[in-house]
Amino acid sequence: MGPHTASLDELILSIHSACLTQDSWAQIVSDLCDALHARGASLVRPVRDPYFQPSATLFEFDTVFVKQYAEYWGRHDVWYQGASRAGRIGVGLVNVGEQLIDYRDYKQSAFFNEYLKPMNIDRMMNVCIAAPDSGYGPTALSFYRALGKEAFSETEAGLLSHLAPHLGVAVQNYWAVQSMRLLARAHADALDAITSAVFGIEPSGRVAFTNQTGNELLRQRHWMQILDGSLGPSKSLVETTHLARALRQLTAGVSFKLVVTERLTGAQAVASGAPLALEGKFYPTRVSALVWLTPVAANADVAADLTKLFGLTLAERRLVTRLIAGEDLRQAALSLHVSPHTARAQLKSIFAKTGRRTQAALLAFVTRLSALRTPVA
Repeated sequence: MGPHTASLDELILSIHSACLTQDSWAQIVSDLCDALHARGASLVRPVRDPYFQPSATLFEFDTVFVKQYAEYWGRHDVWYQGASRAGRIGVGLVNVGEQLIDYRDYKQSAFFNEYLKPMNIDRMMNVCIAAPDSGYGPTALSFYRALGKEAFSETEAGLLSHLAPHLGVAVQNYWAVQSMRLLARAHADALDAITSAVFGIEPSGRVAFTNQTGNELLRQRHWMQILDGSLGPSKSLVETTHLARALRQLTAGVSFKLVVTERLTGAQAVASGAPLALEGKFYPTRVSALVWLTPVAANADVAADLTKLFGLTLAERRLVTRLIAGEDLRQAALSLHVSPHTARAQLKSIFAKTGRRTQAALLAFVTRLSALRTPVA
């Protein structure tokens, strides 16, 4: 290794941190290229199954070659074909190109002359970091040298072999973390789609999570509030004592359902709670119960409330009313006897005033506003 090359311990440490961020993999590959005297690298998944597409992530190469690999050359990868014939596809195995195909045959192949040569790639060494039955397909981290350069040495293959277990663990951890992030995001999106306020409660009574409607409700201290981290009833409720007692009993595993009423407006909602043993599968804290609050259907004119909250014009209020009624923009324009151009201009103004960017986002906000039944003076 050169004087500026990362040490073996530094390489191992950086490899195991790769599951934390996507960008860290580029730095790891850069360090490994320095240590192995390679000009570039790729994360390659070549497949033969017609139902799956080959893929390649290139480092230090023009990304145009990624598309070419996926569309054609992945199924004509002579290194992968040689590894398949030799039975050298297994996690931790290090291969040098010359082990997989005779160098003269390789130099005469279309894979080299039409795909690799334009990228100035000649020599290759790789390590298998995911087996064919891993769920992700066979995946190799490959390193390359330019045309006319010497083959990778046994010493360099030994270094990559030493790092192979660490690379395999890091890749599995990275994929696991990404899967968890996607699952958590899907869960959050599903909860935010619910117009009722939903709260996840820890065994201690503290709030572990809320959905978007719940956040808006808490911000306004409408129906519910958080005191010392725990969910409690708003002081404006008639049934404050009963709901507070029900929430305390919920932490002991007792479910409840109450109709609660606001003193000033007379508005009512159904507050429910039930024990739930998620054991932290989807959230960083253990959730022992769910609480949800569903207002009784409001008779209020939500378009009127929206107008008072955001200063809509009379024309904009009429347009919102038609959209709430289920009409699309074209139908609303016909109903209001205005041109589609005028309706679009009015909708654009409504977006600017309410901070929404799409019609779907606007209607989702209207739905939550209706569910919260926030009175507007």
